[in-house]
Formats: sequence, C-alpha cells, structure tokens
Amino acid sequence: MARKNPWKVRKDTKSDSFIIDFSYRDEHGTLKRYRRSAGRKVGKREAEQKARALYREMQRDPLAFVETFAQARPTRPAYPFADVAGAYFTEEVEVHKRPSTQRTHEQILRVHLVPHFARTD
Repeated sequence: MARKNPWKVRKDTKSDSFIIDFSYRDEHGTLKRYRRSAGRKVGKREAEQKARALYREMQRDPLAFVETFAQARPTRPAYPFADVAGAYFTEEVEVHKRPSTQRTHEQILRVHLVPHFARTD
C-alpha cells in the first residue's frame, strides 16, 4: 500500500492555480497550517514538487521554516480607529442620514467608540 503524502495539492477554482496545504508545529508546539498558492501558471506536477520541497525544508529545520514563513507574510498597515470613524462619518453618515441621526452617530462615536478603541491598555 502506498504511503499517503503529508501535504495536499489541490486546484483553486477562483484563481485557477494550485494550492499547497499542510500542517506543522511552530516553535511553541502550536499546530499551524501552511496554505499558499504554488504560483501562477504552475502545473500540478510542479506544485507537488514545490510542496515536497517545502515539506522537507520544514522537517529539516522547523524553526527556520517558521521564521521564514512568518517573514514572508505581508503586513497590513494599521489605521487608527478615529481616522476610519471620521471617514465613515463624512462619507456615509453626513451624506445618507438625517440630521437627527447624524447627531446620534456623532455622539456615539465621540463618547463611546473612539475613546474605547484609542486605549492602549
């Protein structure tokens, strides 16, 4: 009986590419999942080769793999809540709501939401 691969390669219907998928444990022992595209215009055989190489790399040095994988993740810029709330108020509330509703939204944002999300504790 053939041994089952610890990784999976499947076709992604949305992007028409192959997805490499396997589980690993990080430096704290927490079970994590690696799931990324094999790349554009990559065939199934190439995706399986890439998956095999990634899995071997992960087995060889799990800590380095986790660090490399964590660094490769794109970071999203943080937007302060007050900025987002201000944009929401000027673009949505002031345009589409009655004056009484505008006052209510403004008070809720000013008194409750902005101070709550501005806290750093």
